[in-house]
Amino acid sequence: MEKKRISEIIFRSTNLKRFISLFVVSIIIIVIVTMFSTTFFSYSREGFSEISLLQYNQAESLYEAARQPYILYKNFNSTTYFMIKNFENKVTYYQLQIKITKLSQAVNSETPLATTECYLMYLNHTYEKILFPATKQEKQEINAFTGSYIWSPTNVTLYFSSQFESLLLGENGVKIVFEIWRFNTQAEEFSYSGIFAFMELFVIG
Repeated sequence: MEKKRISEIIFRSTNLKRFISLFVVSIIIIVIVTMFSTTFFSYSREGFSEISLLQYNQAESLYEAARQPYILYKNFNSTTYFMIKNFENKVTYYQLQIKITKLSQAVNSETPLATTECYLMYLNHTYEKILFPATKQEKQEINAFTGSYIWSPTNVTLYFSSQFESLLLGENGVKIVFEIWRFNTQAEEFSYSGIFAFMELFVIG
């Protein structure tokens, strides 16, 4: 009888050790899988949008980074270009809003500028376009200006007007801001992405 009890105790002890070992191994596996997925898979889901402000160099027949600051000549039209690339890893419906503000006005990624009348826009101050996501190979392209993931350089004509002159109010320059908005399918409206670019415009002449 005593031997039987001892055998049962040994048997239970062995099973307990196996259970504890399996439990520990399971925890280790779960931790490893979680770390792996966080390190590798979440990174692949990350994405961003890129905006560039350009000017066209007629002598070289190419687009290049826009001058900063941008010089406007009084009573003469000028042209600048914007370009957007979709690295969001998904089809994205973009809206670009262009706004004019004082040079002293701060611009940030948290809050968009209040909607203002665009005194410089020749056609309109809002543009919209759907872009497909860039492929792995396209993400490595540097000087690409066309493609399904690229909002090709789009011209914005800046013209000098009496309204713009009154906006200056004694100053010699303003700030033109390009804000990227993305369509939110849940809210069914465009929301500010926090991505922007701006140019300081100075008037001479």
